[in-house]
Amino acid sequence: MDYARFRSRLGAHILDILLMIPLVGLMIAIGAGNQSTAISLIPFQGLILCAYTFYFHAKSGQTLGKRWLGIKVVTLEGGPIGYAGSFRRNLIMLCESLPWIAATMIAALHVTEEQFSTLHGRAYTQLLRSLQPAWYPVVAKVFAVLLLAEIASIFLSKRNQSLHDFIAGTVVVKLPPRTQPLAPAPTEPVNT
Repeated sequence: MDYARFRSRLGAHILDILLMIPLVGLMIAIGAGNQSTAISLIPFQGLILCAYTFYFHAKSGQTLGKRWLGIKVVTLEGGPIGYAGSFRRNLIMLCESLPWIAATMIAALHVTEEQFSTLHGRAYTQLLRSLQPAWYPVVAKVFAVLLLAEIASIFLSKRNQSLHDFIAGTVVVKLPPRTQPLAPAPTEPVNT
């Protein structure tokens, strides 16, 4: 197997995040007019990338970003990872998302209706950060260290596996370039 390198894996992840921006933006727009709706949408904002990668890895081993860059998640034997493998592979992302969801919901519950209706964009984001529980910055630092360990493991393992690959028993492989079938050569009419 030809294992995918860090650069292609990172590129695919960035493409996947870019695909999620309009969906998150739509959720923010839906919640903009009503504080309780905005609060109820926070879990969906935090879990959308996790759900997206879970589904696509389980179904085909490829998110859209991975497909565009010609890489795929497979088992160590080269087979599909299925739903159980995809769940194990996405466990770290799920564990990273849950504290953000909890801290953001706690902060949002402390925003007054007046603050919600008058603050927008960066000012609202700063207010939410200031209202997050004291434990959240510590948890965020722990996950930052975990992210560095994820990246380091790709460079240090023989198969370019990250921690979530080790947990799930998966690898990310490069797919052979797609080849277009040649068009048949035009035939000359046969005179009979």
